[in-house]
Amino acid sequence: MSERLYHIVSGLFFAIVAIAHVIRVGLHAGVVVESMTIPQWMSVAAAVFTAALSVWAFTTMRRRA
Repeated sequence: MSERLYHIVSGLFFAIVAIAHVIRVGLHAGVVVESMTIPQWMSVAAAVFTAALSVWAFTTMRRRA
């Protein structure tokens, strides 16, 4: 796998995960793992983090091109 393809795939993956977290917050969907409820703020933090990783992957790809 070329480095460029790696950056595209990882950037898209992180973008999809970030969008899924935003959708979860928007729909107020609850997540329960065993007996513990995962709070909404964790999805907000995860969305910001994964969106940053996605942007980082795409900007790194552009700098190396």
